[in-house]
Parts: sequence; structure tokens; C-alpha cells
Amino acid sequence: MRIDELREEMEIELTWRSDELRMFKNTSHFIIKEEIRKKYRKSLIVMLYAHFEGFSKTCFLTYIKYINSLKLKRIDVKDKPELIASSMNSVFKKYDDKDRKNDFFKRKSPNDKNIHSIYRKADLINEFQDYFNEILIIEDEVIDTESNLWSHVLAKSFYKLGMKHDLFKNSNKSIDTLVNLRNSIAHGSERRGIAEKQYDKLEKEIMTVMERLILILEREAKLLSQ
Repeated sequence: MRIDELREEMEIELTWRSDELRMFKNTSHFIIKEEIRKKYRKSLIVMLYAHFEGFSKTCFLTYIKYINSLKLKRIDVKDKPELIASSMNSVFKKYDDKDRKNDFFKRKSPNDKNIHSIYRKADLINEFQDYFNEILIIEDEVIDTESNLWSHVLAKSFYKLGMKHDLFKNSNKSIDTLVNLRNSIAHGSERRGIAEKQYDKLEKEIMTVMERLILILEREAKLLSQ
């Protein structure tokens, strides 16, 4: 996968989502009473959040597809330990398996947690160089939006993919405001509706976040391919 293909996929994703949001927003102009328009904008908030979460997850998954296409060895990205760790989830799960025990001590001391823990750790150390020389593959399951894409949840995805976790620190307030509003609407606590100025401001801020996500992932992709 080339970098221009990565960017194109993300931009296509942004375009259709932006078009759909615009279509639903334009529909509000046919509503005469402002009180009803305010209630209609609640659905726009829910839609905005859905597109924000969906877009973010799709972009991260597309970035993962790009990473995997490079067929890098783990040792090639030794300066990104978080990315390496994310590629070794299945490996670590194997060594977390409490039923994996040394054959000798399994018979002589089956319940000695300490000795069996040392066995698993030693086994990992013995094989670590081999793991480092394997092709780095990231599973899609690494990305989890948790159905509530708070700013700190977004930061987790950056971190797990070997990036700075605070790349959107200036947008944290806008992101969390959107999640809060969406949850309040879904749970029925936000009944009054959303003012036009409030919605327009939040939509602009979130669209900026989405556009910036493309730039960040494209930049990181270029760094990885060097």
C-alpha cells in the first residue's frame, strides 16, 4: 500500500461522511419553528458523533493496513516499543497463560506460582530475539473506540500505534463535549435541544479534528517508510 493510497482512502471516508452530515443539516432549514429545529439538532449531534467515531476507527484501521503492507521486522521499529508490544498481543497472552508450566516442576511443585512464572518469563527471554526478527503485524483488534470515543480513548489508539498520545491535546475539550452531549441525548437528560451556534461551533471543531487525523497518520506513515 502506498502513502498516496492511504491518504486517498481516508479522504474518501471523510468526504462521504461530510456530505451526509451536510445533507441532514440542510434539512433543518425546512423546519420553521426554532424550538423544533433545536430538537432536530439533537439528532445532528448523535450523527456527528457516529461519524466522528466511525471515521476515526476507519482511519486507524487503514493506517494499520498500511503498516502491515510494509512488512517491517519488529527490530526495524525498535524506537517504537508500544507498536512492537501491540504486535505481540498473542505472544504475551501465551506467556500470561497460568497453565503453561515447566514439565519437571509441574509434577513436583504444581502449585508453586513463582517457579512457573519464572519458567514462562525465561522462555520469553530465550525466544525474544526470534520475535524481534519476525515481521510486524498489527491486528485490527488493537483499535477499540469503546463505544465512547473520549479524548483519552483516542489517545490510547495513538499510543498503541507508537505515536505521542497527546497529539490532540488542544482538541480534548471539543471531543469530550461531543461525547457528553451525545450521551446526554441518548440517555434522555438533554431535552431542551441544541442551539444553532452551539452546534455549528462543535461541528467545525470536530471536522477540524477529523481533517487533522488524516494529516497525522499520513505524516507517521512517511516516517515509518523511511
